[in-house]
Amino acid sequence: MRGIGHHIVVVSLVVGLPLASLGAGSATTWGPAGSDLARDRAGEPSSRASIAPGRVRITGGATTLLYPGGASPIALTFSSKGSHTLKLGKVRVKVKKVTAPNATAQHPCTKADFTVIQMKAKLRLPQGKRTLASLGVPTQAWPQLVMRNLPVNQDGCQGARLSLSFKAKPLR
Repeated sequence: MRGIGHHIVVVSLVVGLPLASLGAGSATTWGPAGSDLARDRAGEPSSRASIAPGRVRITGGATTLLYPGGASPIALTFSSKGSHTLKLGKVRVKVKKVTAPNATAQHPCTKADFTVIQMKAKLRLPQGKRTLASLGVPTQAWPQLVMRNLPVNQDGCQGARLSLSFKAKPLR
């Protein structure tokens, strides 16, 4: 019942501000085993493939703008077709890949520019589609995507796309 998902976060750099703002938004989402997901009219992930009973699909994305040294809560959505409430251990979020078309040798943008502060809460997941908010998890307890404030020029992160993966283990 391990939930695995991937999500791409788009990062854009606004130059000329005292703190360069990085925006994070969704672009693409993948479900378990790489099954491609589309988005419905409300912007919610949807899939042509069904979720196997006992499995959980986890998707998510940053909710606020990022800047060097800043953090954004990652809003997670859980989808389960099981008939029982599931207990999940800590959800782990990982920056899997950074695609930075504006990065150069002088201005790189890599996974080292980003980190994730992990969520500590364990979850009880009723059947259906649930968000961290609908489960009563306060925003400050959500995982956080952080752009590190490194002592180097981070302009190479302009227009970067971050692919995130999500994983959680079942509890008994």
